[in-house]
Amino acid sequence: MNKDYIEKEGASPREAFLKALLEMGALEEEVEYTIEEVLYKGFFGTTKKAYRCRLWLKSFPSTPKPTPAKSTTAKRSDLPASRETRSKKETASQSNITRELLDGLGFAYKNIREMAVGDGWKVDIRCEDPGRLIGKDGHTLFALQRILATLFFRQYGKGSNVNLDINDYLKKRKKRIEEQALIAIAKVKQFKKKVELNPMNNWERKIVHQKANEVGIKSLSQGTEPYRRVVLSLENDSKPR
Repeated sequence: MNKDYIEKEGASPREAFLKALLEMGALEEEVEYTIEEVLYKGFFGTTKKAYRCRLWLKSFPSTPKPTPAKSTTAKRSDLPASRETRSKKETASQSNITRELLDGLGFAYKNIREMAVGDGWKVDIRCEDPGRLIGKDGHTLFALQRILATLFFRQYGKGSNVNLDINDYLKKRKKRIEEQALIAIAKVKQFKKKVELNPMNNWERKIVHQKANEVGIKSLSQGTEPYRRVVLSLENDSKPR
């Protein structure tokens, strides 16, 4: 991230806040923010009102807060708090959590399916332009997943584990990662040498670790994000890299 804060505008405090939260890829309790009202002059003397949210992680306490002369700070009740807690027996298929989040962010979609699975939720989104919702290397998808996990937990008091997929992107991506893992595992067995895979995110690395564990291959993650990668080797390979 190139700067310590994100600024986004919306037609309401809720919309502006959600857009900034999604861009940051953080949870509400991890951030601080301010909301200001902005007036834009239009044709024939008309004015258009919008709301600008500046949001930053709590780990950046030195980030300056805007203090515009003509602004109104939105009350916390104006921001995306959960609706009144319903019965825990209510099924996810009756909720509009995902729909309301996407509507607030201005994302188009064709269909949304929410299902309670074990101690969490499975959310499937279908849309004509999945690239906007998925983002580069799934960044937007995983940010949406984190936000949905918090919203579902507040609504139902159920486990916060949410598995989100958009047009089967993760399903297809998982298959490709598994294929890469199997090829790398075969090389380790054939040449009896360590094999280092390309950098992967946390979700992708877990898939490789699982595949390696299934066949008795040693796996560990090395490096720092976003260049962290998995290294595979034989279980009895104790030679330093």
